[in-house]
Amino acid sequence: MPGYGGWQPYTVKPGDTLTKIAQDQYGNSNFQPIFEANQHILSDPNLIFPGQLLRIPRNDI
Repeated sequence: MPGYGGWQPYTVKPGDTLTKIAQDQYGNSNFQPIFEANQHILSDPNLIFPGQLLRIPRNDI
């Protein structure tokens, strides 16, 4: 993905949302990079489940 260099794994915890994960990882609520990096397992950004392993794109390039 342009602007990102690799990814790190993240296991979804109870109460997580993609917006919350983005806020924790990036400091903003833009979850789109996370959703796009996980199209192979997510079809709806509102449907994530505890225990799912997501790819979190790293924006540290």
